[in-house]
Amino acid sequence: MVNYFKLFSRIVQKKGNNPIYLIHFVTSRCNAQCNFCFYWEQLNQTKNELTLEEIDKVTRSFDKDLYQVILTGGEPFLRKELADIAIIYHKNAGVRKIALISTGFLTTRIINDVNKILKACPGLSISINLSINHLYEDMEKETKLKDHFNRLLDTYNGLVEIKKHNKNLGIYALTTHTKTNQNKLNDIYAFIKGKMPEAVFNINLIRGNPQDMDLKDINISKYVEITQRMKFDRKFNDHSPAARLAAAKNLLRNDIIVNTFRESRYITPCYAGALTGVLYDGGDVFCCELLDKRIGNLRDHDYSFKKVWNSHKANEIRNFIRDRKCFCTHECFYTTNLMFNPSFYPRLIIDAL
Repeated sequence: MVNYFKLFSRIVQKKGNNPIYLIHFVTSRCNAQCNFCFYWEQLNQTKNELTLEEIDKVTRSFDKDLYQVILTGGEPFLRKELADIAIIYHKNAGVRKIALISTGFLTTRIINDVNKILKACPGLSISINLSINHLYEDMEKETKLKDHFNRLLDTYNGLVEIKKHNKNLGIYALTTHTKTNQNKLNDIYAFIKGKMPEAVFNINLIRGNPQDMDLKDINISKYVEITQRMKFDRKFNDHSPAARLAAAKNLLRNDIIVNTFRESRYITPCYAGALTGVLYDGGDVFCCELLDKRIGNLRDHDYSFKKVWNSHKANEIRNFIRDRKCFCTHECFYTTNLMFNPSFYPRLIIDAL
């Protein structure tokens, strides 16, 4: 069960022995070659991934304090033990929500792994985020994966069949806004609404240092245009209260991201290092993906995340984030920044009604 008292205490205090939201890069291996990827220099480099046995030790160190995990990469479904990793996070660390980010190319493995996770963890909510940044052959030009677009649709259709019988599965279509696709965002959105109606559309801004830096030369008004369409459409959708609250959070997040991008300044406190952490495939722990400040490696701390998280080095980095008033447009971090900041609650409630 979710310990709501612990969650409430983190809203008030923020501090804790562990993060409540973790981004875990389970592998650096990837079969795609996307030129907008901020992680491109690390792809297919690590040969020393944490083993399943090591991850089991790590997850036991969370004292069931961990609420949500994002399993990403690379392409996480290239990791044969991915389903087992998700299962032990749920059973050992008390995780209630797991999100997986994927190109959607490995249809059979994705469907099999999702079925395995759902069967083993009936109390777990799982979301599959399918990356869709172009349509048809343009997708294959970007990823260099033959027949990628059709494979992604096969994956989507397979997930829809699972969702018919399991309400704990969520399907998302995730588009990264770059210079290359910004004039096609409306087409992508319309396609997803028409051909992938069970998928919730989300959009991210390109971030970090991609291989082609010119891709960051975006027109933010294109992002505003598409998020306004999303806001209008969701206003008239009949969703559960929880779904409406999630939609309100995403739309508020989009507004703050636009202001941060336009004004290039700190707008709201960042809880990276307090509520949110990052674990890389080789065991390195960071407060943030975009901040090049390593806390330590789990292999050097008896696989105890708590030891790393409460180290002197971790406190130094947390103080740096707070004192420098760090800011960025990273959507994952804004989830905790908004949901654990009571000053945003009035607007979230109003927008969710």
